Amino acid sequence: MPRWYPPRKSLRVRAMVAGRSNETIKAIRRLRRRQGDHALLEGPHLVAEALAAGVELESVLATPEFAGSESGRGLLERLRRPPLLVDEDLLAGLADADAPRGVLALARLPRPG
Repeated sequence: MPRWYPPRKSLRVRAMVAGRSNETIKAIRRLRRRQGDHALLEGPHLVAEALAAGVELESVLATPEFAGSESGRGLLERLRRPPLLVDEDLLAGLADADAPRGVLALARLPRPG
């Protein structure tokens, strides 16, 4: 298991999640199996674009390494809710991308119309 490094400054986080039994982890795994009113955003660029566009992010998962980096901290401090910290292997298992670059977000898609 990778070592956990607490983020510098006082970034608020909800918890460090290491297993697949967490409700947010389960929701993301279900999302990968079906289409719905949510989207999985992988990587800091997509998460930042969603924040800039005012998209509602229901959950954000980040690795301790990402949360401890200057750019990661800057992105995560913009969230309305603290992120969940997850280890790199768990994050990679949830992502479609080969390398999600330290952060995933579960976003609610706007309803048409």
